[in-house]
Amino acid sequence: MSSLWFTYVDAELTAQAEEGVVVGNPGGRDRRRHENVDFDRFAETVSDMEGLFATTTDDLFVMGTSTATVQAVADVSSEEALRASEDLNVVAVGNASSVVAAWTEAINGGLEWEGSWKAENSVDDLVDDVPGDAATVTVETRGQDRIRDGDELRRLAEEAVSIADAFEGATARMPPSG
Repeated sequence: MSSLWFTYVDAELTAQAEEGVVVGNPGGRDRRRHENVDFDRFAETVSDMEGLFATTTDDLFVMGTSTATVQAVADVSSEEALRASEDLNVVAVGNASSVVAAWTEAINGGLEWEGSWKAENSVDDLVDDVPGDAATVTVETRGQDRIRDGDELRRLAEEAVSIADAFEGATARMPPSG
């Protein structure tokens, strides 16, 4: 039996974020898919959900709570580091848990006929799978091997910082909520 190795690269935001974004690989890449957070399913259903916005850039799917943050993260996430990582699992930006929770609540609300999926994928279970917290950008990789290449780790760290800067720039330009 082979082991799976997880690598986490974090960049700190200046403060806890109200907004959130998740980035992943849709499109039949089961070996790269997050354990429970299914980016194929996100891509298929998010367009019908109020309060969630998404875009696809190159081979990455970006979903979040505002168009400004989604576009800002998508613009910098087309950099080579994320696309080049063979084992990219998920990128959680700011309050990414709220994005997954909103999606799960919306999808579960319309699942009278998919009771088994709903029972197996509660909001709490899926939110627990989101790495990081509301004050970080976390890049998570999952693979058969550890990332031992210092250059790859540096590129992932630089990408996390670029995403953090873009995300914070977008949230700074947004009107205050409330």
